[in-house]
Amino acid sequence: MPLNMPLACLESIRSGWHDSDGLPVTHAALDAATLILLSRPALSAGARAHPTWDGGILLEMGPRQDRLEVEVSPDAGLRLGGRAMPGLDALLAGLDARRAPQAA
Repeated sequence: MPLNMPLACLESIRSGWHDSDGLPVTHAALDAATLILLSRPALSAGARAHPTWDGGILLEMGPRQDRLEVEVSPDAGLRLGGRAMPGLDALLAGLDARRAPQAA
């Protein structure tokens, strides 16, 4: 299975994809990765998505010389590498709001 694929294709990954060890990508990780890509259109053009063995997603965005890597954990936590992401606080607040239980 190729490790770089469109984000939507990551939904089809089954258990055992990585040396019989990899877990399926979680819905929480997919939702968070989608929100990240939608919130940064300039960076998301040409973005690469890779599944992580634990059910998360690694996003690589931006030009090679200034690439930003965002690792989305299975529970939608974020870890950033490369450079600062403008508006990160607002993005994290949006993720938190989406994960919060909805009032009836």
